Amino acid sequence: TLEFRIGDCSALDLPEASFDLITCFETLEHLQAQDALLAGFRRLLAPGGLVLVSTPDRRVYSDERGYSNEYHVRELYREEFEALLARHFPAYRLYGQKRGFHSLIWPLEGPPGPWQAQALSPKTVIAEPGLAGEALYFLAVCATEPESLQALELGLDLFSDPEESVYG
Repeated sequence: TLEFRIGDCSALDLPEASFDLITCFETLEHLQAQDALLAGFRRLLAPGGLVLVSTPDRRVYSDERGYSNEYHVRELYREEFEALLARHFPAYRLYGQKRGFHSLIWPLEGPPGPWQAQALSPKTVIAEPGLAGEALYFLAVCATEPESLQALELGLDLFSDPEESVYG
């Protein structure tokens, strides 16, 4: 059964250990009560469950770009984000996320082979191994037990937009 509720996300009135997966994308930076939010998620998380939390990297998102989002109450630097996560979750993994433009090459028949990433270097104007730039957003996968993270096998994950809506 799917149910929608309206309420304060930093004071969730739901039964303890009632969720196997909690996602919180682009919300943390809009709250002053960030500790209360994560404490609530910890309380709601069932054993073996995961919490996914994303937030912008203040250094890259705001400082380096000279940008100020009027709706952001409290943006975090990486060290602050990790300290916040560690106060509530004994186990977490941190990933980076950003939008990008890519040229993709893949086999049209048979299984996909190993992936490889190269980025154009402005210094040498040739492709070099690795990804270009820094992550604009952090994505944390949190758990109450380290064993819950062992099954994660995230490396590089590309999300495709077949409609190429960015050009619209």
